[in-house]
Amino acid sequence: MIDFLSNALRPIKNILFTLVFFIYDLYRFLKYSGMLKRDHAQRDFRLIKIYHALEKSLAYRRQKKGAGKLVEHLLLMYLGPNMKNKSFSEKVAEDVLNEFNDKEKINSKKEDEPSLGGAIAYSLELMRKGVLEIPEDFFFSRYSIREFDGVRIGSDKIIRAIELASKAPSSCNRQPWFTYHLDDRKLISKVLCIQGGANGFVETIPNLVVISVDLRAYDTAVERYQGWIDGGMYGMSFVYACHSLGLGTCCLNWAKNTSDEKKLRSLLPIKKEHSVLMMVGVGLPFSEFKVCHSKRTPISEKNIRI
Repeated sequence: MIDFLSNALRPIKNILFTLVFFIYDLYRFLKYSGMLKRDHAQRDFRLIKIYHALEKSLAYRRQKKGAGKLVEHLLLMYLGPNMKNKSFSEKVAEDVLNEFNDKEKINSKKEDEPSLGGAIAYSLELMRKGVLEIPEDFFFSRYSIREFDGVRIGSDKIIRAIELASKAPSSCNRQPWFTYHLDDRKLISKVLCIQGGANGFVETIPNLVVISVDLRAYDTAVERYQGWIDGGMYGMSFVYACHSLGLGTCCLNWAKNTSDEKKLRSLLPIKKEHSVLMMVGVGLPFSEFKVCHSKRTPISEKNIRI
């Protein structure tokens, strides 16, 4: 009888918890996004969104007459006259604006020139420098590693992986992600105890990365889930960046309730406007080890039209 009632009430319980979590997410989005208020960081994200629209205008082979003029006017309003102590985004915006008013620069400007923003002359030859001879060797050799040798990875390698991952695409190029890196074994164990998905190999993880997204980057209702998309692409880029550097990784999801999130925030100095998306265990595996192996579902069964 008890089992029957438990099974009967489970859907209702799940619905109620879903509503609670939705309300919590709504509260955080309204409080920290740029939709209702603008602090300096929110203004910077808005500035990126505007100047990137101007960059896209500069990147087209053929520009329509008057294209970008409204965006230019908006950008001038945001920058204001004679600003001091400019942020990085403001400096980039000024470069983009200067280039927009001198489009001849684009024809001679190269990728390695010091300009912070705008458009550059590029080529198919340069793009092909990134082509892998056998891409299958790279992509199909990545597995989730669940047994590391325990040796701590230097912060220089983690930073390099973060720099590589920062080339990930994002909505209007706002790059809203923020990465927290842990290499204290006791702290990692406490964090993963809350996460709950690394049982059996917690003690072997020497480095843990917590990937979050800054809600201040978004300023419209339709972008309420955009952070999960942008942050997810960054997370995957980070994993592949680690793989390219010979580092093993294991993605650890953060599908947790509000009380677990509060426990995590009590352990780590996560900024209130940052929403945690996922964690990644990083380290070196032993010279020989085992990984989970199951064939991927054939694309013919995924309703893909080719």
